[in-house]
Amino acid sequence: ENAVLVRIVEETIQRNEVALFPVFAIGRSQEVMMILERYAHKIALDGMAKLASEIIAGHGAYLRDARKFREILKKTMFVRSHEDRIKALKNRPIIISSAGMLGGGPAVSYLREISKRKGSKVMFTGFLVEESPGRNLIETKIFKNSEEEFNVHCDVHQFELSAHTDRTGIFDIIKRTRPSTVICVHGDKCQQLAKDVEENFGIQAFAPKNGEEVRV
Repeated sequence: ENAVLVRIVEETIQRNEVALFPVFAIGRSQEVMMILERYAHKIALDGMAKLASEIIAGHGAYLRDARKFREILKKTMFVRSHEDRIKALKNRPIIISSAGMLGGGPAVSYLREISKRKGSKVMFTGFLVEESPGRNLIETKIFKNSEEEFNVHCDVHQFELSAHTDRTGIFDIIKRTRPSTVICVHGDKCQQLAKDVEENFGIQAFAPKNGEEVRV
């Protein structure tokens, strides 16, 4: 999906339009920046993603390529005022801003500004909770929250960039940390994963049901 995402962004830039990425501040915003590395000088970063990115850049030991990420940040415009937002819309065709489901944050103000521009794009990069403004936008092309409602004429896209590691990654974490207990949550195969953890590592593993308490 990364190649498709980049292609759509390139087409948007060529048409002098805006690609708006409503993102989660931690993890997803940084991932999108890494994917769009070659266009770092065209990116504006807004919302909580700014502080999150600064903090993450300061802990390079935990990044796959800290040098690359820091270089991207140097070229990225940090939006810090209303005036900066106006400049960003004119000079930075890639806007990366929280909130990821359009439940708030500066992303909503950018959406309002580009809503009538048919050549612009709204690029979601993850799961959208049912009845969230983002999900409603995908389904109806209407943005609606408790304060306002307006039609959106931009193209709207959704990409599934998972923020979670896979089974192999989870097992690698267990090997490295050697926990005495593993609690499996946030997934649709937690029971099977807990069973596999016990069989592979010989340690206690639980997949609690909603509301169930586990004492550790």
